[in-house]
Amino acid sequence: MRLPPPPDLPIGYHELRPLNGGPATRLFVAPERCPAPPSGWGVAAQLYATFSRASQGIGDLVDLADLAEWVERAGGRAILLSPLHAPNPTTAQEDSPYYASSRVWRNPLHLRVDGVPASRPSVIDRDEVWAAKRAALWQRFTHLAPEETAEWEAWAQRQGASLEVVPVVCRIRAPTDPREPTVPRLAAMADRWSARAGPAPGAERVAHR
Repeated sequence: MRLPPPPDLPIGYHELRPLNGGPATRLFVAPERCPAPPSGWGVAAQLYATFSRASQGIGDLVDLADLAEWVERAGGRAILLSPLHAPNPTTAQEDSPYYASSRVWRNPLHLRVDGVPASRPSVIDRDEVWAAKRAALWQRFTHLAPEETAEWEAWAQRQGASLEVVPVVCRIRAPTDPREPTVPRLAAMADRWSARAGPAPGAERVAHR
């Protein structure tokens, strides 16, 4: 004979044990309705998987802004994110955001870059995303207007040593890449830091254009 559980059984996990022996049965009691969230609630998100129709193969900072607006409209106050730090500038790209190459600089894959078509794949291909966004960024960087070059130079000057490490890391990690910095200051940084660090084992030095 089977009897229904008592109506006042508290919410949570329970075990029903037969009086005549036998295995216990696990019983889950849930509320009929979801309770109202507390004040100050938030959401957790892996940014790389936070897609929209306009994403370029990977979730990006524009998607993050859209998510933040949605959370705020719904009454939330926080977003817990996967790390946004920069991986090594190489192919193959590191899949895990927890193995970054820098705690200072951010991941360029999370930029929404003009000239890169929207794509919402079922599987994230970071190498494909990196190739497309790097090509578009390089095209933009090599066609800066004079006032934009001056603005970039001033920004680079303010960054100091933290920026000067970047060119030599790029050279050591991808020494045969033919695309070299065309801004003289950045080229000089790479030369200076390469001289300090010494050549990478087996690396081929590529002359600046």
